[in-house]
Parts: sequence; structure tokens; C-alpha cells
Amino acid sequence: MAYTAETPGYLTAVNWVGGATVECTPAMLEIEYSQWVTDPEGVSHWIATGDCVECSSLAAVDAGYSCVQDVSDCSGVWLLTKESTYLAPPGTTWTSATSGCTISGQTAVCEKTVTAGTAYLFNGSQPTRCTDTVTSGCVKLPSDMQAMPHLTQKSIDDIYDIHYTGDGTTAAADKSTFLTGTTESKLQKILQYGLDDNTSSWVLNDDGYYQKQFTYTDYVGSTSQLNGSYLTQNVLVSVSKISGDVITMFPQ
Repeated sequence: MAYTAETPGYLTAVNWVGGATVECTPAMLEIEYSQWVTDPEGVSHWIATGDCVECSSLAAVDAGYSCVQDVSDCSGVWLLTKESTYLAPPGTTWTSATSGCTISGQTAVCEKTVTAGTAYLFNGSQPTRCTDTVTSGCVKLPSDMQAMPHLTQKSIDDIYDIHYTGDGTTAAADKSTFLTGTTESKLQKILQYGLDDNTSSWVLNDDGYYQKQFTYTDYVGSTSQLNGSYLTQNVLVSVSKISGDVITMFPQ
């Protein structure tokens, strides 16, 4: 993945370059190759294709793909898939296949999908996950949390839509709100503090998300009018254990 940042610290685009060389001996009647990426929204995009007849070598053509953050949500987990199809010469059939390949008569199809990486909305130095060998300066996460928690543009939009007034109001009727003037960068700092905080643990909630409660270094917002309208340093963050996307984050 390649990141293009126009504003320091923020992801603006993810640029993909595709390509591959496929070789097979003896020569095949036909070789086809496809390579694509699946974005964090689950949509697939071609980045390389190729096709040759009566050949033993194929160079796939780069199709490329660019995800623009303002148009799509580029931040999150990306998958990379490659698929090659081999049509054996007339009168021959495939009798065995390696792992990841399936055979049927003259045709063998090989496909593999891997996690290409996580694109973060904020491009600074990303947190390191604690392991058996990395025990300091790292983030402790449950073993089944598959990605580092991070804010996406959807996360931020939802936070502003539900837990922010922006008009100087100190408290909403039935929702806690972040302080007026809380920027995207401040939300990132609050989340980062929560990740680094080891005084509280991640707990799986009834919706299947991991959540964590922590106390920030300063006031972050106000409780709702129903809960007293008082300033608070307490925060709750809820995260998808699959993608790592922040589902919600709000003052408590």
C-alpha cells in the first residue's frame, strides 16, 4: 500500500500497483491471471490482469487502483487476492494440485487471499501490539482482536453526529457530548491515550464488540442532561474485533 498525504498526519489516498509473472512448464493451452484488492468496505477492485494462449509465461498488466479518502473510506483493513487459471494442453488432465489450487479435468485454478495491511486515517507512527516477545511500549489487546483499534472517517462522522453539538451547548438532553472544539486530531489523541492505558481492560459487550473505559488526562466532555450535565474525564470506546474500526467513542 502507498499512502499519499496532502495534510500532514491525515490519510488522503491509498494507491495500489499490481503485477505478476506467472510461469508454467510445460506450456499451457491458456493461462489467465487476476489480482485484486478488497477495500475496508468489502468492495473489490482489479489491480492486474493477464491472459495468454499456448504459452508457458505470462506477465500480468498493471491496472492500478487509487482509493481517495474524501470519496471512499480508505482507512481500515485491506485484503489482497491473486488467482491464476491453467488450461492444460488438449488430451491431458490435471491429476494433482498444490495447496490453494483446485483441479477439474484440463483446468486448474489457484487462488490465495492475504491481509495486505491496515490503512490508518492518521499517518503517524502506529502503535505496536504486545506479544510474548514485545512487552513494553506496546498496546495490550485481547488475543482474538484481529486489528489495532483505529478511527475511520465513518467513526469520526458518527461521533460528531451523535456525541457532539458544536454550538457551545454544555450538554445534550439524552446523549453525552464531547467539548465544543474537539477536533479530529483531539479524538485521535483521546483514543491513543485509551490504547496506552493499562489500568483498564477490554471487555466483550453484548453486541460482540470490545469496549474499554478509561479516564483521560483532562475534561473531554459533558454527561447528558439526564445524567447531571457534569464535565467528565471518563471515556468509553467500542471497537470491532475483526476490523479494528472504532464503532463509537463518547464521554461518560
